[in-house]
Amino acid sequence: MKKEIILLFIIIFILMNNELLAQLGKKSILNYPLCTIINNSKVDIETQFIGDYLFANPPYPIPAKIYVNTLVYWDKRYDFNKAEINVYNSDGIKICGKDRISIEQQSDWSSIVTWNTSGFPFGIYIILIKHGSAAIPIKVVIG
Repeated sequence: MKKEIILLFIIIFILMNNELLAQLGKKSILNYPLCTIINNSKVDIETQFIGDYLFANPPYPIPAKIYVNTLVYWDKRYDFNKAEINVYNSDGIKICGKDRISIEQQSDWSSIVTWNTSGFPFGIYIILIKHGSAAIPIKVVIG
């Protein structure tokens, strides 16, 4: 029953738009094909990337006991040491910053980020890394 009502509204919408287009001297939308099949063996698509790149591998070990690591890749136009790194608990409250986090640079665009989890209770935490205009949350379980 719902499908029929939706279809009826679509038909009414098309007919109303066709009448308006006819008054304006435009071609009716009913004269256009509903779909067009493009048969081309070579299609070039160019996309423009806007923004900064930031990616993190899943953290390990999970559940964390004393520390947790993650491999982070970033846009090398920026110095990763200037990145803002904070840890939040499951309530969204900031519990620590870079004072408990170490960064071991692997290349010009990657580092291992290590959080010292000793002294924190069992639970779920988020390491939030902000770098340039990008931000990435990394979910961590301490158990």
